[in-house]
Amino acid sequence: MKAIILAGGKGTRLQAVSKDMAKPLVPIAGKAVIDYCLECCEQSNYIDTVYIVTHHFSEQFEQHINQHNYNLTISCIKETKPLGTAGALHSVPLQPNENVVIFYGDIVCYFDVDNCIKFHYQKKAFATLVVHPNDHPHDSDIVIANDQQKITAICSKPHDKNKFYPNCVNAGCYVLNTSILQQISSSIPSDFGRDIFPQCVKEKTCFAYNTAEYLKDMGTPARLTQVEADVISNKVVNNHRKNKRPTVFLDRDGVINIERSYITSPDMLELYPFAAKAIAQLNQQGFLVIVITNQAAVARNLITLTQLNSIHNKLETLLGQQGAFVDAIYFCPHHPHKGFEGENKMFKKDCECRKPKTGMIQQAMTDFNIDLQRSYLIGDSQRDIVCGKTAGVQTIGVQTGHGVKGDIKPDIMCSDILDAVRYIQQKT
Repeated sequence: MKAIILAGGKGTRLQAVSKDMAKPLVPIAGKAVIDYCLECCEQSNYIDTVYIVTHHFSEQFEQHINQHNYNLTISCIKETKPLGTAGALHSVPLQPNENVVIFYGDIVCYFDVDNCIKFHYQKKAFATLVVHPNDHPHDSDIVIANDQQKITAICSKPHDKNKFYPNCVNAGCYVLNTSILQQISSSIPSDFGRDIFPQCVKEKTCFAYNTAEYLKDMGTPARLTQVEADVISNKVVNNHRKNKRPTVFLDRDGVINIERSYITSPDMLELYPFAAKAIAQLNQQGFLVIVITNQAAVARNLITLTQLNSIHNKLETLLGQQGAFVDAIYFCPHHPHKGFEGENKMFKKDCECRKPKTGMIQQAMTDFNIDLQRSYLIGDSQRDIVCGKTAGVQTIGVQTGHGVKGDIKPDIMCSDILDAVRYIQQKT
């Protein structure tokens, strides 16, 4: 299988650092950016050939490849005319109807690329986009996907300031069928995120492969500094899906946002002023941050699933504006008590996901490689604390929201989520 690394850009935003060097060759902790992509390719059981598409500083890439021994067949191809991230594919010798992996050359990544390729084949996808939440969704291309991970829309930056979006960001890596070339001009520059994918998802079967592994662009001096710190701290390696990760499970209402009984519209959701700071600290420390929330308003027919998604979009947007993100949101829409006027009977059942049962944590463990022994649950109710204790994680109660009233005591009580995060940081 072929992989293509797109490395033809000027790197304008990084010129103060890169100067007369191609951006993908900038060293990070002693290793060039492009080497992180190449190591992902080397570890793949599918990829055997890599094409590096260049334009500016093309001779530097030739020199770099000649100075390193990779267990891959690598060729550098210089574009005669820069045609953007999408148009660059026309420079590569590709066969009709084959699948290829695309990497952006300014991405520092360490992830299980084979698992993504398997996902692509299992879904019988025309295109698979690697996606994740990040700490700057406002200046990233947002991917909208349904519960089956099928992409329904691409929202290219800049975004409509009057709308709320999920923090599901195009991570700069794709698995594509080469028939996509039929939609890409061979003479006019075009960009995957801006020009190709928004139309492609309307006509073809495209899927989002969501991963909590490390993929981050280093295209600005600030991001370069952050990425280098992540490499040095081993965060890049530790986030690989083969490694168990500590997780902080968060209740939603009364922990992240102000408790208002049933929140039935985005207008009702208001973050605690300290919540984003707390979550950002967990992000930076390498914890998975996963929301698990009972939302019986759905069963009571006070809100639809679509409206609930809009509320969660606002939650993710507000967090993203302050440089924080959650890796996943799990919710239980059910309620066990039946026979009420106006109820939504579809969701009236005794389920396994409603806290204090542990179904949402169990689902998270299926989706992520979680180390329960190093994990925590932060909640404001008896249901939260019982759920955490049953699952085998350390429990932290907060005095916000319902304040954990009742006989079942958490392992420790804190004033709020920020205080709880300070406690976690002291313990790790």
